[in-house]
Amino acid sequence: MAEKSKKSYQALVDNKIFIGGEQDVQSFIEEEKCEVIVDLRAESPDAQLDKEGVVRIHIPLVDKEEGQEKFLKQAVETIVKEAEAGKKVAFHCAAGRSRAGSVAIGTLLALGLSDSVDDAEARIQAIRPEVVVHEKLKKSVAEIFQLDDAKTE
Repeated sequence: MAEKSKKSYQALVDNKIFIGGEQDVQSFIEEEKCEVIVDLRAESPDAQLDKEGVVRIHIPLVDKEEGQEKFLKQAVETIVKEAEAGKKVAFHCAAGRSRAGSVAIGTLLALGLSDSVDDAEARIQAIRPEVVVHEKLKKSVAEIFQLDDAKTE
């Protein structure tokens, strides 16, 4: 029986864009050779990376809050721009579930790999089952892309 990968993070797009939690940052840099790390934790003031040649970008998101379209859009645009420039990019929040999941949804939509929030979320959960995006964050992503499929309860 084949042993399942022990990585706690996953490749979201073509081994160029990675999603995970804060515990994965060193692996993003050392194992995946990521050149850009996007930290989505609002609770992370200005943590620095020691590795030369690694750009750290802090875009603070708060879980379970509405009205974060500006930061979500900034995170998605940054990830897409850096990946399209040929760089390996990783993004994370604390656990890689809700905030990172919302940015992953936006990234798939921006790249044209999904056409709805629900489809993007299903694709991400197939890659990273622990992703559970809070409804308020899904609503913010839908607003950015002017979609109406992320209804709040």
